[in-house]
Amino acid sequence: MAEELSVLLTAWGLPSPVVNAFIDQDWTVFSLRLITEEAVQKLIPKEGPRALFFHNFNLWKNSKGPNGDIVSEDSDCGDSNSTNKRAKRRKLNSTQLQELLNEPDINDLHKNLKKSLPGLLVLGFYKANKVLDDYSRDHLCAQILFKELEDDFNKKFDRSNYEQMANSIVKLFPTESLETWYDVVKKGNSSTVQGRLRYKYYSIRRGLIKSLLIPNAQHEENTASDSVSTDLGVDDEDASFMWLLSNCNPWDETVEKWKETYLRRMKHLRLSSHVHEYVDKFPALKEPLGWTLLALDGEKEQPNLEVSLRDSWVDYSKFILTLIRQSQPDFLKGRKFSSLFWTLPKSPKATKKDKCWRPSKLEVLDGVCIHVTESAEIQEKVDERKDILRKFKYSLQPLPVFLGPLSGIRQSFIVLDGLRWEVSDPFEAVAGCFKLSFGLGSQYPVEARHIWLFLQRTLYKITSKEDFSQDSGLRAFISSRLKDFELFSK
Repeated sequence: MAEELSVLLTAWGLPSPVVNAFIDQDWTVFSLRLITEEAVQKLIPKEGPRALFFHNFNLWKNSKGPNGDIVSEDSDCGDSNSTNKRAKRRKLNSTQLQELLNEPDINDLHKNLKKSLPGLLVLGFYKANKVLDDYSRDHLCAQILFKELEDDFNKKFDRSNYEQMANSIVKLFPTESLETWYDVVKKGNSSTVQGRLRYKYYSIRRGLIKSLLIPNAQHEENTASDSVSTDLGVDDEDASFMWLLSNCNPWDETVEKWKETYLRRMKHLRLSSHVHEYVDKFPALKEPLGWTLLALDGEKEQPNLEVSLRDSWVDYSKFILTLIRQSQPDFLKGRKFSSLFWTLPKSPKATKKDKCWRPSKLEVLDGVCIHVTESAEIQEKVDERKDILRKFKYSLQPLPVFLGPLSGIRQSFIVLDGLRWEVSDPFEAVAGCFKLSFGLGSQYPVEARHIWLFLQRTLYKITSKEDFSQDSGLRAFISSRLKDFELFSK
C-alpha cells in the first residue's frame, strides 16, 4: 500500500519530503480519497507543492473508476465512418501503466509526460486511439506549459518558443497537425501567433494573476518603474513581517515592526488585486489605531502629507471662500472647516462625467464626505454607497464621515470598505483619507475625484503620475482651477 502511494505521489511531481510525510502518517491510495483540506495543509505546509497536490488530486479523484482503476478513453473499433463516434472508456491498469513508463523516450516532452498522471492519461489515450481528442489536447497543452512555467510563473514566450513546443508535440504524436498548436496568421503588414499553446498560455496566466502568484500588467509596470529593486528574500525569514500577520499588541512594537517591513508590505500590496486582500492580512489594521499605520505609509510615499492640515487651512480657507462665493455670493465667512469642506462639491464643478455612471449632486457630495446626524445612519449610508459603487464595478475608497450638525461635529471617522476608525476631529479625518489613499495606492472616490485631486494639488502641493491616468479630460479642468489658486497665492 505504501509503495503504491509513493509511486502515485512521485508521479504527481511531489518532492520526497512530502511523499514521506504521507507514508509516515500511514496514508494509502484508498484512504487518500477521504483526505481533507486541513490534513493536506498539515502534510504539505508550503503553498507550491500543496497547489501541485490539489491539481493532481482532483484530476486523479475524478478519473478513478469504481474499482480504483485509472480511467482513460478508447475509440470505437470499426471502419472509417466510426471516426466521429465518442471514444469508449476503458480502464488503465497497473500493467498498462508500467508499459507506458517503460517505453523509450522519444523526446523531452515524452519524458516529462511520464512524470504526471495527466501526462500518462494523454499517452494512454493516444496509444489506444492513435489520435488525440479535445480533452486530451487540453491536458497535453496544460502539462507542457506547466513544465515551462515551473521555474518562473511570469515567463513570457516568443514565436520561437511556441514553434519549438508545437514541433515537440507533432514529433511525439504524429497524427497531430502543427497548425493546431502553432500558426502565424498574416494580415496586411502584420502577423500574429495563434494556436492552442498561445490560447492556453493566456488562460493559465489569467489564473495565476487571480491567484496572486504573478502581478497583473499594471503591477508589472509599476514594479519596473521603481528606482530601487531589492531582493527581499522569502517572507518566512522576516520575523517582523511574520509577527505582524498574527499580532497587534503591544502597540509600540506593532508600530516599529510596521516601519521595518515597509518594502515587503509594499510588495504584497502591489500583488493584491483589491485593497481588502492586503488589509485583511494584518490584524493590527482592524484595531482603533489601525488607520495610523496606513497613514505612516502614506507619509513615506508623500512627505508633504506630514504638514498639519489644521495649520495649512488657516490661509487656504481664504481661497476656498473666494472659490465658493463665485457660485454662492452670500456664503458667509467664519464657517467651520466641516462646513467649508462639505460645500466643496458645489465649486469647482466637474464638466465631464463617467461614461457609465452620471452621479447626482448628492452622490458627488457623498464622495467628498459622508455627513449624518445620527450614528445609526453611518452604516446605512456606507452600505448605500457600496451598493451604488458595486453596480458600476467600483469599490469604496477611504472616506471621511462627520457625525452631528456641521456647526458642531460630535464625532469624526474614516471608513474603508468594511472598516471604520474613529478619529479626533474633521481635520484628522480628511488628512487621514489623503494619507490612506497614498499609503494603499488607491484611487480617490470616483464621483468626486476632481475635488480630491484639486485639494491634493493646491492644499498639499502633491503631483503624482497617476493624477490623470483615469481621466485625461480632467487635466484641462484642473489646470484652470490651479491657475486661479496660483494667482490668488501671489
